[in-house]
Amino acid sequence: MALSTTVQSENGVTVRESVITHVSTNDVFNGPKTLTHVRIDNQSGARIHIKLYDALDADDSTVPTMIFSAPANTVRARPIGNGGFAFLVGVTMRGVTGPGTGGTTVPASSSVVDLTGE
Repeated sequence: MALSTTVQSENGVTVRESVITHVSTNDVFNGPKTLTHVRIDNQSGARIHIKLYDALDADDSTVPTMIFSAPANTVRARPIGNGGFAFLVGVTMRGVTGPGTGGTTVPASSSVVDLTGE
């Protein structure tokens, strides 16, 4: 895990995870947060699915709250409209090549995910 946090006065707080795996990065904001933007820099040669959970931790049997996908070797930025989406417990994430709830296959190369919340 290589999680870093940047506080931004106008846009809330952004966390960056630069080592995405099938093992969850737990409670990235240290509590509830309204997610307003997701940016995925997929540096791998395979599609990646970033699975977000309204939970303090998660595994491949936990049903994701949201899933964002990015094709191989692309950057995708996704604003979340209408004031964002409220994660009432915490924001936990995992990244795998398989869609849906399950999946434990990690992309061959690393990807970087930025989550912005207020």
